[in-house]
Amino acid sequence: MEEYMTKPTAISEVMTKAPHTIGLDQNSKLAQEMMRKHGIRHLPVQEGGRLVGVVTHRDIQFALALLKPENDVLELQDVYTPEPYVVEPATSIREVVMRMAEERLGCALIAEHQKVEGIFTTVDACRVLAQLLE
Repeated sequence: MEEYMTKPTAISEVMTKAPHTIGLDQNSKLAQEMMRKHGIRHLPVQEGGRLVGVVTHRDIQFALALLKPENDVLELQDVYTPEPYVVEPATSIREVVMRMAEERLGCALIAEHQKVEGIFTTVDACRVLAQLLE
């Protein structure tokens, strides 16, 4: 663990690899079910296999409270964030964590050529910090 303190480490070394994703053509109900089933709060959104955004538990809850749709279901395209924070796998942990802190972001998506490779959330950042403090 000492190497984390002595040299920059790529985000790819600490990200959650191959995260669960959802298609842009899906709805908020499916997204909520996936989040609940897998114990997550962020889902990368894809269209045709390409990363196009992210949807969060908070996005869905806010939209449902504001819009009050019938059956509590919204189209994902109405609630997702189309321009999320995306970095390449070689990006340093420090750079990612600093940007997440400065902009109060809940996650960074890791992608190469518009293909999702991983996700790094505030929970992942806490795990890295805990390891550094051991």
